[in-house]
Amino acid sequence: MICGLMPARNEAWVIGYSARAALRWVDHLIILAHACRDDTVAIAIQVQLETGNRVTIIVEPNPDWREAENRQRMLEAGRELGGDVFVALDADEILCADQALTIRPRLEELLPGQLLALPFVDLWRSLDCYRVDKGSTAPLVFRDQPEIHWRPAEDGYQLHMRNPRPTHWQPVATDPRLGGIMHLQRVNWQRALARQAKYKMLEQLYWPSRRGGVYQIDARMDRSVNETGIELETVPAAWWDYDGLDRELIDVDLEPWEVSEVRRMVQDHGRQTFAGLNLYGIA
Repeated sequence: MICGLMPARNEAWVIGYSARAALRWVDHLIILAHACRDDTVAIAIQVQLETGNRVTIIVEPNPDWREAENRQRMLEAGRELGGDVFVALDADEILCADQALTIRPRLEELLPGQLLALPFVDLWRSLDCYRVDKGSTAPLVFRDQPEIHWRPAEDGYQLHMRNPRPTHWQPVATDPRLGGIMHLQRVNWQRALARQAKYKMLEQLYWPSRRGGVYQIDARMDRSVNETGIELETVPAAWWDYDGLDRELIDVDLEPWEVSEVRRMVQDHGRQTFAGLNLYGIA
């Protein structure tokens, strides 16, 4: 049984498409709706009803972002359902449609503890353009074994914990032209900047010295929105060819919730708390 694990916070702009696309190639999808103030839960319920209860919805009202704990909670729920192959797929990530038709045999061949990573394709300021000047991979699918887990680091750090442990990576090409996981975070540039600003502020609040302090936090987070030397190509039509799925389900222009969150954090904690961080003018 292939079980998708999809964390979502205020992802009404995209989850109507991404959840339905995921259910084209996973058997069951677990959505953890974290402190959502938009229509994320309502959309998830609609997908649940459409698909004969192939969706499990976990509602977490606590606004504190505990990424590792949330991912572990979804994993345990999937184990209770009988899942043995798990897909860590965020709500703003969509497998290229042409690969959704052929990926299952690769997943079924995974050995216990083995993790499959796929090329990470950054769509850039549009649903029709993607970045080709840099390549990376997303740890995506693993076959379960009892010791696999997500948990916070010893100092409590919980951001950017995509990779469960212990797992064994399979080598994979990183060329985005090969297709893989389309990442939609940067199709709305305001969302991209606000999300990086939010990550910076969380690190400064809770782990200010973890990896070198404010200037290192700033430099590290800025890399994901750096457009120096950028090269773009047109997204192939086959990547969006999920028969019957309307791309109008994706509302690129819906105002990102992260903008108001950045402003709230400045108001609550004071500007001086975040001195030295480039917040891209949002606050």
